[in-house]
Amino acid sequence: MEGQLRRSVRAPASLLSCTPDPARSSRSIRTAQSPNEASGWVEIRHPFHPLRGQRFRVLKQRRVGGIDTLILREASRGSFAVPVQWTDRATPEAYERLGTPRRLNLDTLCDLIELIELLSGHSR
Repeated sequence: MEGQLRRSVRAPASLLSCTPDPARSSRSIRTAQSPNEASGWVEIRHPFHPLRGQRFRVLKQRRVGGIDTLILREASRGSFAVPVQWTDRATPEAYERLGTPRRLNLDTLCDLIELIELLSGHSR
């Protein structure tokens, strides 16, 4: 078989005119989001973000530099990008590692004042 010439055979017209079966295709037919298709709203939850607690319309979701990112819209700012992990769409464990924020009590504040006075050379 090694020295034999292979010839291509033209497919019958009936096969050429048929539409592909989407179930048999390995790729999905539609992967991109329609520009008119809204993706809902998100709230920024990152503890140090200046827009924390505000809700914004989602224009689209992209992967930028290996990070899932949302493109958001706000009337006065226009569009801007935020990592998904900084929003209410983040996986719950994202900020659980931070734990409950510590609160200062009177004893802690007095200790802090004492430390500041000691370091600055002032004493009570």
